[in-house]
Amino acid sequence: MTYLDAAGYRRLLDLPALPASNACDMRYDMTVPVLPGPIDWYLRSFGTDFNLVSRRWRHQSTRWYSLGWGMSDGDECDELLLLQAWVGSWLEAEDQLDRVRRCAERYVERFDADGAGWHVRLAAVLGPRMEGGE
Repeated sequence: MTYLDAAGYRRLLDLPALPASNACDMRYDMTVPVLPGPIDWYLRSFGTDFNLVSRRWRHQSTRWYSLGWGMSDGDECDELLLLQAWVGSWLEAEDQLDRVRRCAERYVERFDADGAGWHVRLAAVLGPRMEGGE
């Protein structure tokens, strides 16, 4: 994802699952029970109800993404992109989001007001044109 790297986004590992009770408040959209329980885990999945990073990490960067395996509508996919950014205006993220939208088989995005700026989340199942990092 060279254009995301060039735009100042930092790539994270594509952690396939996270415990639902974690100290960093990291989460994914899908929750599954793990037997014998009673612990739930988040599965890396398509949707915008995720936190890739703890708010404490924002001093390192305000733009993050993760690319790799995930779940989408009950099926596994190899190229799920999750993007999270805190920007002053939504236009700051628009160029990168537009490139992802054009190359995605499907995507969903969310913009939430956050202080004087915006908290942006995007999930995209990438198509064949995105393979190989571009």
